[in-house]
Amino acid sequence: MNRKLIAAHDKTFKELFGQKEIAKDVLQTNLPKEILKNLNLELMEKLDSTFISRNLRESFSDVVYGIRGNNKIYIAFLFEHKSYRDKFTLFQVARYIIELWTKVIKANKKELPIVIPIVIYHGQEKWNLETDIRKLIPDFETLPQYIKELLPVMKYVLINITDHTEKKSGNINR
Repeated sequence: MNRKLIAAHDKTFKELFGQKEIAKDVLQTNLPKEILKNLNLELMEKLDSTFISRNLRESFSDVVYGIRGNNKIYIAFLFEHKSYRDKFTLFQVARYIIELWTKVIKANKKELPIVIPIVIYHGQEKWNLETDIRKLIPDFETLPQYIKELLPVMKYVLINITDHTEKKSGNINR
């Protein structure tokens, strides 16, 4: 896919998901009810999604919203847009989460937010890439618990709007 088209898709995505009502609707349609029951999505606020990395290059996630849950925890929803299959999506999203947490620590905040990464995909190819890093580690389930606890866990919610219809709403690819 050419870079100008990708940039146009990214701009459109940021404009759409920059509208709180659209982001709220996507969350209500695609997240499990056990998460939604603890959130008042009316209180969602758009956060700065620009992060400065160690080598001073900017990196951009598409859109980030934050909300305080009923149980006093703070949750950030990181929306990432993909118009093509990208085998590095897991690592890209992980990098954004680390950059967000770094920004929080630099602001002298004591608690990190829970970050729920959501990848919105609308490409032509089937998304057959792993959404959970543990699935890339051979025999992860059979590893000793001690080793499992030392390995980083990274997983994202995939919403494939390529074949998304009104009848399919309420389901996420886990």
